[in-house]
Amino acid sequence: MVERTLTLPSGRLLAWTGGRGRPVLVVPGFGVDNLWQWYPQLPALVKNRTVVAPDLLGFGGSGSPGADGVLARQTAVCGELMESLGHRDYDVLGLSYGGFVALGLANAGAPIGKVVVSDCPGSCFDYDDYLALCRRFQVDHISDLLMPRDAKGVRRLLHVAWHKPPWLPDFVLADVHAATFVDRRDEQLPVLLDLVEQTKNPPDIRFEQPTLILWGVHDKFFPLAGGERLTRMLPNARLHVFQGTAHAPNLQASGPFTREVLDFLG
Repeated sequence: MVERTLTLPSGRLLAWTGGRGRPVLVVPGFGVDNLWQWYPQLPALVKNRTVVAPDLLGFGGSGSPGADGVLARQTAVCGELMESLGHRDYDVLGLSYGGFVALGLANAGAPIGKVVVSDCPGSCFDYDDYLALCRRFQVDHISDLLMPRDAKGVRRLLHVAWHKPPWLPDFVLADVHAATFVDRRDEQLPVLLDLVEQTKNPPDIRFEQPTLILWGVHDKFFPLAGGERLTRMLPNARLHVFQGTAHAPNLQASGPFTREVLDFLG
């Protein structure tokens, strides 16, 4: 895959591109760059697909997301990216926050054939669900959980992503914190503020593309009930649940997850 940076109407994106075949846009979740989050799946996808894997605005090598309308801007810039690369018929794969982007693109009429989202309830996540999330993790705001200020916070976040995660020493977690959660806090906070605002008036998501919804059965961040509601909402959706995983089944059950994605996309 080749790294490239594109300046688009809605922002500047760093994207990794490569492979051959039907294009697929691979969208990461909050907090990390694309290669870190999708590293088990990208080598498999690139064998038979043209893969476009951007860092979202505010993360990795991409530009700022701005202060308002962040999710709409993330969605727009990903569509602009695919159009600028000449991909006018493609599939999309998104995890967690990236799932909101993937669903938003399909709902906006982007030229998408198939949709895969993992551990993202989309418009089935409303403000009451958000308040319940804060109560579960005993935080005042989602940023207290997703933007940790020290190694202890990184350890808690690891337990969100993984079911029964491996133990890591504090100095390793401190290095992760320094490398991931320090430099761009001011740019990343608006991403979460905007997401909370979205929950107060969730968009009506109605599209008919074939959709695969993947979920970790032990996900406490976005519980499985959200995936079940989203599956019922979309007319051509099916749900697959991974046992022994939490919010990042693509990492914790990477082999089965990748097979489900490849079988669905064809």
